[in-house]
Amino acid sequence: MVKCHMGGFPNPKDCSKCVCPDGYGGRYCDERPSGCGKILKATTDYGHLEDTVGYPGVTNSSDAPDDFLKCNYWIQAPQGRRIEVALVKYNDSVATDGCYLAGIEIKTQKDQRATGYRICSPAYRGWVFRSESNIVPIITYSRVWPTEAVLRYRMGT
Repeated sequence: MVKCHMGGFPNPKDCSKCVCPDGYGGRYCDERPSGCGKILKATTDYGHLEDTVGYPGVTNSSDAPDDFLKCNYWIQAPQGRRIEVALVKYNDSVATDGCYLAGIEIKTQKDQRATGYRICSPAYRGWVFRSESNIVPIITYSRVWPTEAVLRYRMGT
């Protein structure tokens, strides 16, 4: 039976593969999921992540498809270092309770099986999220019109 990482578990239909938590992929849940997004290296200087995701033709939520477009980013620091992530900008056109139309998920918690902080409003601009490990998955998602998110990040102090 396969040994899964980051809280993943063996797939009951194929025990040689893992079912991974959001933000993780690969056979053992130790890789960034394929598709859009990339790995970003955190240093003591601020880096920036700018992302726009969504369906260009959708103009209102009643026309929204059921499928989400998603991009997966990993912010990485050296082993033993933590990461600070702050929201710089987010569109206010999708601010809803539960962020069910679009948003950004920041996974800084120790248990990566759990959903991270979900943000879909500029009201959280300036908030700083501190990680419990040296990897922070960032998931941007939308099932409506394109939404823009801007984050800054660095190694924690």
